Amino acid sequence: MLFSDKTILHILKISCIAVLLFLTSNPDKVQANNSYDEFPEFPNIRNNVDFWEKIYSTYSIDTAVIHDQNDLTKVYEVVPLVDHDLPEARRINNNHLDTVKEKYSRILLRLSSGCSPETRDENRVANMFQGPSALRAMRFAAENIRAQNGQKERFLEGVVRSASYLSRIRQILREHGLPADLAYLPHVESSFNVQAYSKVGAAGLWQFTRSTGKQYMRIDHRIDERRDPLISTRAAAKLLKKNYDALGSWPLAITAYNYGTSGMVRAAQSHGSYENIFRHYSEGYFKFASRNFYSEFLAARKVAKELEGNHPQKIAKSDITHSLRLEKSIDMRHSKENLKVTQLLKYAAVPVSYSTTQTTKPTRSGTQIRIYTVKNGDTAYSIATANNISIERLCQVNNIRPKAILRLGQDLRIPVHSLDGQEKATMQSTSSGKKRSAIIDKKPHTRQENVS
Repeated sequence: MLFSDKTILHILKISCIAVLLFLTSNPDKVQANNSYDEFPEFPNIRNNVDFWEKIYSTYSIDTAVIHDQNDLTKVYEVVPLVDHDLPEARRINNNHLDTVKEKYSRILLRLSSGCSPETRDENRVANMFQGPSALRAMRFAAENIRAQNGQKERFLEGVVRSASYLSRIRQILREHGLPADLAYLPHVESSFNVQAYSKVGAAGLWQFTRSTGKQYMRIDHRIDERRDPLISTRAAAKLLKKNYDALGSWPLAITAYNYGTSGMVRAAQSHGSYENIFRHYSEGYFKFASRNFYSEFLAARKVAKELEGNHPQKIAKSDITHSLRLEKSIDMRHSKENLKVTQLLKYAAVPVSYSTTQTTKPTRSGTQIRIYTVKNGDTAYSIATANNISIERLCQVNNIRPKAILRLGQDLRIPVHSLDGQEKATMQSTSSGKKRSAIIDKKPHTRQENVS
């Protein structure tokens, strides 16, 4: 059958329109399939990415950023924090941050009632809100003030640690058909700390919870494979691939890693593209952390690559790690358990030059601090005695109580000095008081950031 030129032109026009409609109906999927733009930085998240870049590269761990949690361009103040190594530092810092947040909440409420700004801070805040809806926006902002600790030094430490894992992680991701740059996601999750343990029970490099981790790894009273950087990477690769297959977009798949696959599927069904979800979705637990998770990943990837280029020698000196599987109370008489030691030493990432104590820099007060990692059988009393300090001093330096629960793998600060007369007397008076010593909890531990 022959067609006239006019008919062919009409067919081509209809085909082009159909293709354009398909592409615009799911922009995330188009960008995800574009190998040069698998992780797009959408215009409506650019300010959020910039904010997290500054958190990772500009703001020190000794500062906190007071900001609007919905509009990250609104930074009300950057406040100094008390040295985290000092006694009661967490309580002092939290109280200070609460005071500063309350101050800006009062300012916003006052300005939202139509009062003219009187102080320098009030003028500065008033200039952040312009337009006919400014008063309403300030009333809303008064309830959405948040504090975020700076991460500059800690992020660099994570980049140094990542040198031990990145090449192998990239290889595992490629083996699963995934973009190699997903290897930067642990910067957001754990700062590449294999001992990381969150307040909700997520553990390891990729911060798997027990319920999710058990779908991909062995997690029981004897083995927790979340702590192994390579096994957990394979598990993360499977989960990320599952997310991508279900959602067809890396912005959505990465967000689902934080929020959950089924939750993001529901969000995509109701709102479509990632941009619409970011702008409008607020169901269930989709709050600040989930909304910002993809932005944090983009920022972490960018800052990490810059640091890798700026500190190649320092990063090259990072400890090389190998994997150990540590089991205890194995009855070697049973043939089922009669395994070679080399077969058992398989799962927990440990530096080659590993020791239970590591020396750190002096604190601001000049005291040299050594890090001790809690082992099975340790108590606060036994640790204090072995390190020649009083239990009161140990608890004071670590901001814990004598009866606090210690966890296997928890790092304790040990001040390096000899006992003075008062401490010796204190230790003697408590030598029979082991019941005051801390209890060991066999859950691993890591210090969490103060954010509110």
